[in-house]
Amino acid sequence: MKEGYRSSWLPSYGPEMRGGTAHCHVILSDQEIGTPLVDAPDVLIAMNGPSLIAFQPHVRSGGLIVYDSSRVTRPPDSSQGNSIGIPASQIAQELGNSRVANLVALGAMLSRQKLMEHQPLLRREAVWQAIDEMVAQDQLRQLNRKALECGERLGLS
Repeated sequence: MKEGYRSSWLPSYGPEMRGGTAHCHVILSDQEIGTPLVDAPDVLIAMNGPSLIAFQPHVRSGGLIVYDSSRVTRPPDSSQGNSIGIPASQIAQELGNSRVANLVALGAMLSRQKLMEHQPLLRREAVWQAIDEMVAQDQLRQLNRKALECGERLGLS
């Protein structure tokens, strides 16, 4: 929303919380969003193997798949599009908090989109602004920023 996009966010919990493939549909658009469901995503961020297996077939041709290589033992089929494996969970652990693995993945996604000559949907500054507004503790804000930066570096490699 900070970038002027309309947005929707539809998480799916339930039996997934007991070991399955929890997922969340996120849409950023400059047009009105008719439904929060995503049939063919431009980007898939898969934080584990079951999620990659379940959702990879739906990524549109030429889309981007970012996967957590510290939890995914079998990389995605490279014929489907661009993919990058990053050890998001491992890096988050090294930073001291496993909960920032998602920001490591987000950073990799943003920088990889630049390499693919796509205009990234989000600017780093907008993500930092959102972190600053949503995270109360300075120490946690710095951790989130560091995770994002680590992901950005990995996405460029």
